[in-house]
Amino acid sequence: MTDRSTEPEIQPPAFIRESERLDRAFSVARRAHAGHVKGSRPYLHHPIEVAELLREGGYSEATIAVGLLHDVIEDSHATVADVVQGFGPEAAAMVAALSEDPTIDDWEARKRALRQQAARAGTECVAVYMADKLANLNDWRVVSAEVGDRAVEFFKAPTLAARIRAWRADLEMGERCAPDLEFNARLRRELEEFVAER
Repeated sequence: MTDRSTEPEIQPPAFIRESERLDRAFSVARRAHAGHVKGSRPYLHHPIEVAELLREGGYSEATIAVGLLHDVIEDSHATVADVVQGFGPEAAAMVAALSEDPTIDDWEARKRALRQQAARAGTECVAVYMADKLANLNDWRVVSAEVGDRAVEFFKAPTLAARIRAWRADLEMGERCAPDLEFNARLRRELEEFVAER
């Protein structure tokens, strides 16, 4: 594993620096994901990409902040109460809905429960969820270009086949709950390309 202590700190894009709320969310995400990697990339690139997708999609600053925060409960000691304190109950409810239930041992069952949570939380939450899946697919492509089939080691999926099944189920949920969501069409297209490349 590469020693990350000498690498320069990732700087947020301008749209994050220009917003007090987004800058705070970025700082929370930076702490939560410190030392985490996907392949050779610091994990922090992932919530930045989710936030950029949401910004490009015209979502509110509050929703973009959730995009930055969506994995902090899963990946750190941060709690829903911490998110409430820093960003309010609506943001915290969305982050909670985007966080896996660690008590569910079976990976596919855990993903199914996560989809159900996100779907119940409303269309803004579904938008963050689908932006996350689109960014995850991009992450997988980057990491698999580096390490081939070992990419599965950097993701929580037991196998690539299981991850592809989950992406397809994610897509079905997105199209059912938010049929006009631009991320659905992008995920469908990019997933088909990814599967064809395998």
